[in-house]
Amino acid sequence: VIYQCDYSGPLFAWDWKSKCSRVVCESAALATIFTLDVAPDNRVYLPAYTANSLLRFEPATGRIEDLGVFHDLTQHIRNVFCASDGWVYLTGYSYDADKGNATVVIAFDPRTNARRTLAASSGLIRDAAGHVLISTVRWGRTTWDELIGGEIRPIAQRDVALTSENQPFAFRDGSHLKAIGEESITYIDAGGSESRIAVAREDSPLTVFSLCAGAGKIWGGTFIPLTLFAFDPATGTSRGYGNP
Repeated sequence: VIYQCDYSGPLFAWDWKSKCSRVVCESAALATIFTLDVAPDNRVYLPAYTANSLLRFEPATGRIEDLGVFHDLTQHIRNVFCASDGWVYLTGYSYDADKGNATVVIAFDPRTNARRTLAASSGLIRDAAGHVLISTVRWGRTTWDELIGGEIRPIAQRDVALTSENQPFAFRDGSHLKAIGEESITYIDAGGSESRIAVAREDSPLTVFSLCAGAGKIWGGTFIPLTLFAFDPATGTSRGYGNP
């Protein structure tokens, strides 16, 4: 299942089979959500930036749980990564006009709700092999350590499944995506040979301003120009009504 949450909710889920995603949770707590991640037990973790609290969605019950605020560690939690052993790692941001800005990495244990600061860093990522990693720049190059068991531990750099651009577009056979552009994707195979894959994008100048369901259809309004349209899920067709 793939989850997606708008900045101020609701939480959507897509099962890879249906034509569209469905709303699985609506809550006032789902506010200023920048990122989310799914733990190995399929529960979804969502940091609420303004409230500085960590939320957890339970798919079995459809309920959202507030795991508490992080005011003692940071002003705002924002990015979240769930490790293979169940620990949850967050990036927190604090702003101070006199002392300057500060970024920290926080470890959270879902079994006890215990949390602690691990490092003053913003370089947090999960690679293609599932390692949650923290970066350090030494001698002008980036090296990585793994976050596991609530600790920072060394990891063999050859086991870090990131590309040369430090992106998780890597594959188990040693191949990777070097660059993703507007019209092509650059692919490097396991032997180092480079090839390009042409891609096509279709964009619309219209900005969807709001959506609402009614009469068996999904109604939407666009901004600049102001237009009304409707989508019929039963037939898969849309109709424009102009500016009524």
